[in-house]
Amino acid sequence: MKNKSEIYHLIWSSYGYLRGKLLNDSFDEIRHQIIRLIGRPKARVTKWSPKSPIDWQPEQVINPDSGMPFTRNGAWQFVKQKLEENHPLEEIELQKPPKKKAYVMRINMGEEYPELYVKLQLGSGEIIGRSFHYSKK
Repeated sequence: MKNKSEIYHLIWSSYGYLRGKLLNDSFDEIRHQIIRLIGRPKARVTKWSPKSPIDWQPEQVINPDSGMPFTRNGAWQFVKQKLEENHPLEEIELQKPPKKKAYVMRINMGEEYPELYVKLQLGSGEIIGRSFHYSKK
């Protein structure tokens, strides 16, 4: 069996094209760091600024389990649950701020709802919620 650093995780984009990214041990550590920070409510940030815009709209997204909109805390818990379930996570480079990394999940919310787009950025001891909304693609 190959070790983790040799395993390719294949990620389907919202357009259905297959992309591959080598997700090694350091990427697993990033996933665990995000999970750990989400577990600390004071580490969660969703503050908009011109240099670092966000589109965090949990109140506009229906939780398929309850049929009610997500609360802010409920959105974070949902993201944490998906990360703990090893939902595919894609590393991207941000335009604002330039050359910074973020991590994206595209989550199928069932037949009744559009795909959910989640984007997270690691900060210094914090997790920045950049996007939580239905996919616009």
